[in-house]
Amino acid sequence: MTAVLAVAQRELVARSTWLVAALVAGLLPLGAPLLPWVDAASAADARSLLAAVMAGTLMAAAAVAMGLSMVGSDLAERRLGFYFSRPLTAGAIWWGKVAASFLIVVLVGVLAALPASLVGRSLVVSRLGDPTVSTARLAAGAVLAVLLVLGIAHALGVMGRSRSVWLAFDLAAAGVVGGVIWALQRRLLLAGAWQLQETLLASSLVALVIGLLVAGWVQVAVGRTELQRGHRALSLTLWGALGSFSLVAAGYAAWLFSATPSSLAQIGEILAPRTGPWTVVVGTSPGRGDYYPRFLLDTSSGRWLRLGGGARPWHVPPCFSADGRRVVWLQPTGVGPDDPSQVVWCDLSEPQPRPLATPLLFGQHVRRVQVSPSGQRLAVNDDTTLSVYSLPDGALLASTRLEATGSQVAAYFVTDDELAASVWPEAPSSWRSPADAPLWRLDVRSGRLERTGTLQGSRFVDTFFNPVDPLGEVRLAVHPRGDEQELVIHDARTGAPRATLLARASGAELRATFLADGRIVASEHGTAAGAPARVHLFDRQGHLLRSVSLPSQHLGRFGGEVTRGVLIVTLARSDDWFNRDLRPVLVDLESGTVRRLPPGYIPAETTAWSIHPRVAEAGSAAARLFFTPTGGFALYEASSGRFTPVPGTRRQEP
Repeated sequence: MTAVLAVAQRELVARSTWLVAALVAGLLPLGAPLLPWVDAASAADARSLLAAVMAGTLMAAAAVAMGLSMVGSDLAERRLGFYFSRPLTAGAIWWGKVAASFLIVVLVGVLAALPASLVGRSLVVSRLGDPTVSTARLAAGAVLAVLLVLGIAHALGVMGRSRSVWLAFDLAAAGVVGGVIWALQRRLLLAGAWQLQETLLASSLVALVIGLLVAGWVQVAVGRTELQRGHRALSLTLWGALGSFSLVAAGYAAWLFSATPSSLAQIGEILAPRTGPWTVVVGTSPGRGDYYPRFLLDTSSGRWLRLGGGARPWHVPPCFSADGRRVVWLQPTGVGPDDPSQVVWCDLSEPQPRPLATPLLFGQHVRRVQVSPSGQRLAVNDDTTLSVYSLPDGALLASTRLEATGSQVAAYFVTDDELAASVWPEAPSSWRSPADAPLWRLDVRSGRLERTGTLQGSRFVDTFFNPVDPLGEVRLAVHPRGDEQELVIHDARTGAPRATLLARASGAELRATFLADGRIVASEHGTAAGAPARVHLFDRQGHLLRSVSLPSQHLGRFGGEVTRGVLIVTLARSDDWFNRDLRPVLVDLESGTVRRLPPGYIPAETTAWSIHPRVAEAGSAAARLFFTPTGGFALYEASSGRFTPVPGTRRQEP
């Protein structure tokens, strides 16, 4: 340690002119208030800004100059032998020079900012810094940046001065290592793993700094006063260390993206079609950070396809055809905000389904997409237009403007040839406030847009929670009426009200769903302490057919029909749509009986928001899919009352 300090002291004395120059330069920002465009109110900020720019510029210049000269100049001018002629080790020489250079750079920044800080009675960095960044993180970042510039400048100085053929090796190695890290960063960003990407970036910088410092030490120890031999030692050490790091990072990334359905520890989202065995599963996996593996899973056989990346939650959720045989999703093509996403189409009825990239590319302006019942057409709702394309060729079939922004439009296919759309007011309060929404129908074959009516006094939020009528004739809407709200049936084409199903005090959501045959089920929480929640069955004209009391005061959510007329209903401990403490029961709407399911089995209902969700067919996989208490998925068999595990989907414990 004494030898290191001796070398550092000598270097500090030899380069003390940098400190004097920094202190003199720090006096210049004091004249900032004299500038003609600076008034009295902004004088302090102008002085701090100029001081910060001055300090940063001088620190960068000093770091480059120190790095280029701390060993490289001594080697080129044959002065390094002076140190080796003394009882000094290579480590003492190298680390003494590094310590002195680092200290000079830091002191240059401090001295350049000192006069302005004294006049303003506060540190320049505290006036201009981001308040969300802690002092420790700021200091760590500054230390890392100074050491990084010092190390890079030293390595470039040695490589440039040696004029060796090893320079070609340096360029090639830099290209390979940089290409691997860049490719990993890009893949993580495409997968939506932002935190992992930041971790990789930070660890790469730390590895680079460590590699540069260790390589400089080896260069001094092995090369001593011979420049070319030192260059060779530096290159082998530096690129050996960074190459090893990139191999470890690539190995982790390969393991990260090799997740299977059985590796999921928690399920985050389920997206299922009305019928068919396939479903989209998204979840978390131990050791994979904020990367959320997502799969197309065949619940009948356990087959699966890995879906591409994308931020979670979905910018645009995947869409299934009505029969569940085809699925469409958007695959990001780049990591920039302006990079488009490509429409990917997959026919799940094939023996070995394969994703097919279509010619369709859409930017961030796309709000929602809807696939037609056959899966052969795609409706795209962007910021200005509603368009329909054929799949998988991507030909434009129809396009129209609705005089509204894309976030105000809720559209869905009635048939392959007809698209229904409702347009909501632009005011943000219309999300939950009552508003009048014009109703439109688009004829895909002719491209004709026709206004068919108006949905009066409803709320836009209900388009996310109230499913589409499987028969396409009516629609459900909630109407605020003073201190109450009403659940009303409307004509799907004209918007004319047909009947009021329920009325209750405002503040709690009215929840409803369709059965596969078109009848309507609505919920009602207990209205008094200890009163049970109930479900009501209505016909399509709004006539009450049956009411069933439940063994709880609060109803959670509606699931699917495990068989015709037998509905999954989850019970909750509070009146909260996002309540996670759910207990499922089977409600036989024909007989009025309620049966509890075994504890730990949770219905795997669709969790992602989508405009006008679809009702699963009675007895379909989407209606019978459950999470099991031991991990994985199982299908409920209504005939036997048992659960059949889905092969290959046992989840690991978190």
